[in-house]
Amino acid sequence: MKKQFLFLILFLFTLNAVAADDRKQEVDSLLNTAREFEANGESLSQLETALKALDLSNAINDDGGKARSHFSAANALVNLGLFKEG
Repeated sequence: MKKQFLFLILFLFTLNAVAADDRKQEVDSLLNTAREFEANGESLSQLETALKALDLSNAINDDGGKARSHFSAANALVNLGLFKEG
């Protein structure tokens, strides 16, 4: 009975890890899109996408995603000339 319980706990942790990886990939995808907007000179779209990535990073508590999202958002604000908003 204890083995089954331990297996169930391990299984649940594995599912949680897989779900978190999917969300991290979504954050990465959003940040890649933000980089494309930056390359095309679409700073407002870059800002919106970076903020979406930041919201998702906060929801899943992804420190790396938070840092990259903040950087992308700050970069977009500088490109827009909005220095005080950052």
